[in-house]
Amino acid sequence: MEGLLLAQVLDGLRTRLPADRLAWRFDGPHTAVLPLVPEGALWLFDRLPHPRVEVRDDQPPSGAGPVTGFQALLAARATGPLVGVDQPGLDRVARFRFGPGTGFVEAEPVELVAELTGRNGNLILLDRAGVIVGAAREIGADVNRYREVRPGLPYVSPPPYEKLDPRDADAAALRSVLAGRRLRKLRQLV
Repeated sequence: MEGLLLAQVLDGLRTRLPADRLAWRFDGPHTAVLPLVPEGALWLFDRLPHPRVEVRDDQPPSGAGPVTGFQALLAARATGPLVGVDQPGLDRVARFRFGPGTGFVEAEPVELVAELTGRNGNLILLDRAGVIVGAAREIGADVNRYREVRPGLPYVSPPPYEKLDPRDADAAALRSVLAGRRLRKLRQLV
């Protein structure tokens, strides 16, 4: 999912925050759905190599429970209202903040990080201190020298994009980045 498309989706979601919600639903091992009140739902797809986030009007089948251990963790820990969403620059990373959950057992605020970075995509649940509680895909040092993604470790973001943000760039900045370059390089530069 490209950063500009993600920014558009998140901008639409921000207008609804803070949002009450219903219980998580899961439409298979790679889909988590958060029904929002009064309508719509946040859909998170972590099937590689095309992870994505959508805000849709439709709901998943009711009663669809967790399929994976991470989904069970998400249902147990991300129980509060959706209170914030961020995207660093135009990176393909969305951060969803959940307030404290109330109910039979109170839950601490958590943050769900959706890394929509193609074949390296992941969903990662963090506590309020930024420590990893769980991940859809755990990554060890043997797989990635830059960072590990395992419970108990501090979260480290993927390397940021080094592209020009076209939303803030003036004509001169765009000309200087694109001068002498082929059109097919546009997505790598802007």
